[in-house]
Amino acid sequence: MVGESKKSIVQVQKSNRASTSSRRTMECRSEKPWLRSQSQKSEPTPPLSEDPNASTQIPSTILDRLSSPTIANPDTNTTAKKKGRGPTTNPNAKKRKEGKKGKVEISKRLGRAVGGLQLTEFITEMGVVLRQYAPLNVNKWAEVPMHYKDKMWADLMEKYDGLAGFRDEVMYNFNHMYRDWRHRKHLHYNQFLTDEDRLKNCPDDITESDWACLVEYFGSESFKRMSARNKANRAKQSASSICGRKSFASVLYDMRDPITEVDPDLTEYWKATHQRRTDNTWCSDTAKNAMKQFEDVRNSQEELGDPPLSMEEHLTKAFGARSGYLRGLGCGPKPLSSKNLEVKV
Repeated sequence: MVGESKKSIVQVQKSNRASTSSRRTMECRSEKPWLRSQSQKSEPTPPLSEDPNASTQIPSTILDRLSSPTIANPDTNTTAKKKGRGPTTNPNAKKRKEGKKGKVEISKRLGRAVGGLQLTEFITEMGVVLRQYAPLNVNKWAEVPMHYKDKMWADLMEKYDGLAGFRDEVMYNFNHMYRDWRHRKHLHYNQFLTDEDRLKNCPDDITESDWACLVEYFGSESFKRMSARNKANRAKQSASSICGRKSFASVLYDMRDPITEVDPDLTEYWKATHQRRTDNTWCSDTAKNAMKQFEDVRNSQEELGDPPLSMEEHLTKAFGARSGYLRGLGCGPKPLSSKNLEVKV
C-alpha cells in the first residue's frame, strides 16, 4: 500500500511539472510573437485534425517564410540587405608606412612585377591605391591627371623597395587595372534597364559624381561601338591557361636559371602554363595546336642551321606581331615587329 501511494504521488508531481512547463511555453509564445511568425498580421496556424488519415503537411505559406533568405524586421516589416565581403583593404600593406618596407622585383624586359617576398601583396595594393586616388570622371587612363598618378606612385614608394627606375612599368600595369576596374562598373551598369535606376544604385566604392559620369559614358554611342567591337574580339580568344592568378611573366621568371638567368625552353614553359598536371591534357585545342607550331618553327631553324630564337622571337614568329601585345606572355612584354624579326632571322 505504501509503495502504491508513493507511485501515485510521483505521477501527480510529474503531471504538475508537465502542465507548468506547457503553461510557461504558452506564456512565452504569447509574449514573443516572433517565435511563431515575423509578420504582424500572420496567418493563423490551422488546428491539427483528429482524423488519423488526414494530412499533417505544413502550409506552403509558412514554408515560404521559413525558407526566405532575407531577414525581416518585426517593427518595420522590411527586409534587410545581406552584407557582402566589402572592398579589399590589404591591411598588411597599410602597416608598411610605419614599419619595414616590402620587397618587390620588377623585370624591365617583362614589364611587370615578377618576384619578391611581397609580390602578391604588392599587386593587391596596386588595386587598392588605384581605387583610392584614380578618378572615374574621365574616359581612359591617359586622361587621368598627372598629380593623381604622382600620388599613386609616391604611395607605393613609401611601402615597397625595388620600384626605383620602374615607374613606366608600374604605370603600364595601372593602366590595365584601371580598365578592369571600369569594366566591373560596366557589369554593374548592365544590371539595370534605365539610367534612372542606375543612378539610384551607385556602387559602394565610388562617389555618386563619378558614377553619374560613368552612366553617361556607358550610354554614349561611341562607347557602345567600342564595347561591341571588343566583345567580338574577345570571343575569338580561345586559348585559356592553368596559371590562375599568377601571371605568365611570373611563371617565366620562376622557371629561368637562377645563376645564368637563361629562359627555359619554350615548350617547357608552354606546358607549365597550358598543360594540366593531373592528366597531362591541354586546357584547350588552341594551346595544343600552338605547341605544334613551336615545334615546327624550331625544326625549321635547325634545318636551316640558324641560331635558336629567343622566347619573344619564337612567339612572334609562331603567332605573328600585334600592336603592343605579345601573345603567350601576357600584358607587359612588347612584341617585335615582323620587319625587325625578318632582319634578325
